[in-house]
Amino acid sequence: MNYINSDGSLAKMCGNGIRCTARFLKDEYLKDKSVFKIQTRDGLKEIKWEGGDIFSVNMGKAEFSSEDYNNAEKEIEELSLDFVSVGNPFAVAFVKDIEKYNLAYLGPIIENHKSFPNKINFELVEKIGENELKVKVWERGCGLVLACGTGACSAFALLQKEKSRKEIKREKVIIHLPGGDLHLSENKEGEIIMSGPAVSSFNGMVEL
Repeated sequence: MNYINSDGSLAKMCGNGIRCTARFLKDEYLKDKSVFKIQTRDGLKEIKWEGGDIFSVNMGKAEFSSEDYNNAEKEIEELSLDFVSVGNPFAVAFVKDIEKYNLAYLGPIIENHKSFPNKINFELVEKIGENELKVKVWERGCGLVLACGTGACSAFALLQKEKSRKEIKREKVIIHLPGGDLHLSENKEGEIIMSGPAVSSFNGMVEL
């Protein structure tokens, strides 16, 4: 799977895109299969069809150190930032009220900040329950998006890191995005499992 952003740039990984790819394979070519292995620019990923429209993806482990952000400023536009990558690098700001911030204004500033040599994705996260987050994402190469799988995983990873410090038992977490909900958990190896719907919207043919 090669994922191409709206500006033509290539992304290493797309959590929603890979579920859509699995949905396409399930519908069109591999109707009898329930497990799919798809090679991405972030490595081989395993996707499971859970029944109905639900697919789960093993997104791998979060990385808290990367050349994309190791030397980055920790505060930009008066926002305290954490950094993590689950396939794609993210600057993450936990805020008390996500609706008070203009992501369309903040997104381009942080994406293109001098701290990030390869640009960066940015997201606002509001904790609305012990195992429930509200997330809005600005993607590098795309802008405002309705949903983002790697962004949801990044927010989850930082929440789990906080829980680990406080010795709180790991739970399933629901991530609310403008385009819908995703469910996140960890397996015994500490890999992030993301689950959510993938629905066929149309079929078409392109002549090349």
